[in-house]
Amino acid sequence: MPVIYIDLDGTLLDVWPRYYAVMGRFLERHGLFALSLSEYKRQKLQWVRDEAIVRHAAFGYPDGGSELLPLYRSWKSESLESAPMLRLDRPIGRLNEFAARVSPSYRLNLVSIRRDPELAMRQLRRLNLIAPFERIDFVSPSGTGNPKLDAIRDRACSQDIMIGDSEIDLACGSMLGLRTFHVRTGLRSFGYASRDHPALELGQYDDVLGYL
Repeated sequence: MPVIYIDLDGTLLDVWPRYYAVMGRFLERHGLFALSLSEYKRQKLQWVRDEAIVRHAAFGYPDGGSELLPLYRSWKSESLESAPMLRLDRPIGRLNEFAARVSPSYRLNLVSIRRDPELAMRQLRRLNLIAPFERIDFVSPSGTGNPKLDAIRDRACSQDIMIGDSEIDLACGSMLGLRTFHVRTGLRSFGYASRDHPALELGQYDDVLGYL
């Protein structure tokens, strides 16, 4: 039976409040103007990297705020997947209903990049998001390769599907020859995520039902 490989952050979970809180609290700690969530979304989708948003907020600082960038990277690394921050995530759609609708024809596998798999599993249990998956893989971020590709390349087949919100998801699906879908619910715009690898655009993950 073919598999739907599906991403977590930005695909099954609305992570905008968490990423916004990480950015907003850093800016406040350093006496910088706090963005609204809508403005953070606009800038994030436009510039992609948080460092550009910090530089923009620090306009007028010596060296354009360059001295803040290593502080922000450290802050983000420490806080983004902390238990209090993870509680800001909210499920998108109705995963159990989606799983029931695809189950006659597809299995669901979760493939997500997380630094702390134990905390990630606790979050899934708290949100009741474990049962729909035949398999769950948490992979570590990589500065060079594609950790999702490395995780599934030995078991993926051409009938499988990839759904995600990032260029990593789209690259993984494309390189394995899978039908690949991008969701608008995540932190990457379709134009950015699909610039090197083709994909079909969805509003959110369960819209894929129209293609099955």
